[in-house]
Amino acid sequence: MELQIDGHVVATVHAKRPHSAVWIDRTLSVAHQDVAAAWAATLTMDPASWSGDY
Repeated sequence: MELQIDGHVVATVHAKRPHSAVWIDRTLSVAHQDVAAAWAATLTMDPASWSGDY
């Protein structure tokens, strides 16, 4: 999956359990990197994390 801002790819996630690959454009501001990291984290969470069953 790709995250785009103004038509530019700023982050990608290749989520294949048990391994995932995340790329975030480091030229983004720190605030935008945080947003991209949060987006990527939601895509790579396992089902137990979503349900709260640990």
